[in-house]
Order: sequence, then C-alpha cells, then structure tokens
Amino acid sequence: MDVICGAYITEERKKYMDYIFPYFIMDPTVIFVKKGNKFNFKTWGDLKGLLGGAPIGNSYGEKFDRYEKKYLILWEKQAVQ
Repeated sequence: MDVICGAYITEERKKYMDYIFPYFIMDPTVIFVKKGNKFNFKTWGDLKGLLGGAPIGNSYGEKFDRYEKKYLILWEKQAVQ
C-alpha cells in the first residue's frame, strides 16, 4: 500500500509512519444515531453517559483519545475481513 487515508496522528504512530504536512485534505468524523433518535451534538461533553462504538485500534487524535478513555463508554468492534 502506498497511502493510508484516515490514520489520525498520534505520537506512537509517528514512530513508524510518515505523515505529510501540511495536510492536503480534512477528514471529518461524524456521529450516527438510530433513525428517529434526535441528538443535538455541539461538544464532546454531549457524549457523556451515552453508549457508542468504534473499530478496534481506531484513534481520533490524542486529545480525543484521552477524553474518550476518561469520560466515554465505547465498545470496540473488530473490522470484518
């Protein structure tokens, strides 16, 4: 593979990956909710107390990763091969 897209920068990943600076594209992260469940999201604090999911090993940047470990309830799912 020549390029990996969407691998958020962490200090650990900097040890074995080469990132391109400045960024050439933004990769927004979104929140999905079950149809019919209205969810007004403005800040990370709005996620406290809710159950969420993410693929195993995903990182959304070190700042969010620290916040997630401290305040959020996430189950991680193995990617389907």
